[in-house]
Amino acid sequence: MDNCIDAPVADRRKHRRSDLYHPIRFKLFSRDLAIPPIDGYLKDISLGGARIALDDPYGQFNRRALEGVRTKLQVTLPESEQLQLLCVVCWVRARGPAKGAEVELGLEFVQMEPWQLERIQHFMALRHTDHTMFWNLWDTYQQATQRQS
Repeated sequence: MDNCIDAPVADRRKHRRSDLYHPIRFKLFSRDLAIPPIDGYLKDISLGGARIALDDPYGQFNRRALEGVRTKLQVTLPESEQLQLLCVVCWVRARGPAKGAEVELGLEFVQMEPWQLERIQHFMALRHTDHTMFWNLWDTYQQATQRQS
């Protein structure tokens, strides 16, 4: 878990990050936590990990309980392919008031296969060529979420 050390950000980055805003689904794997899959969004991604944001309207995320927990990140790529990525939570930050806050998580990818790295590289390259595609996907995601409410 090289990216999980407490060094300054500039010192611990091995891979170039791409900032973006893209919907994801997030699942925790822990015997101590019973949290169903959560929808959120990517804030940035690299070949080594990602930063995601999740709404926490009920204050269910406990920083100490989440750090080091294995997770699965599901990203729907622009070609409608579902990319499943195993991760470890490196850090957790709350934004806003204790309840109703947005929670950011730093994830490190684990057990990556070469084909997964290729998909991430392709995804990062798209970010630089077509911003509209990502916003259209986000709008579709938001509309689907509102219909479920």
